[in-house]
Amino acid sequence: MSPPKVDPSLFYDTETVTYSDALRLAPNSPDVLTTRGLVLFLSGKLPQALQHVQSALRLDPGHEAAMQLRKRVKEVERLKDEGNKSFKSGDLNDAVQKYTAAIEVDRFRIEHEITLTEFLP
Repeated sequence: MSPPKVDPSLFYDTETVTYSDALRLAPNSPDVLTTRGLVLFLSGKLPQALQHVQSALRLDPGHEAAMQLRKRVKEVERLKDEGNKSFKSGDLNDAVQKYTAAIEVDRFRIEHEITLTEFLP
């Protein structure tokens, strides 16, 4: 009998609560904002992830991790939007290429989810 499937986003929801608590304790910490942005990115909540990363960059414009995460989020959003436009216009080959490119940029999130599910009972 195989183990039941559990939605990996449940883990991210717990992490989101944890980082919400951390933000209450250190609301002006670029590290906490960036890490919460990463959790949101990993859970597929791209607009919220971008908001947190931009807040971190307002506090510390040179924050390297925030700059890298912002670049990843924007790239995934751009590729998904381009894929959606291609799909709606009927250019399915281009849509598949754009979605595939978004997955490649987003590979860490996907690999992270797979890793999480490997540890489930």
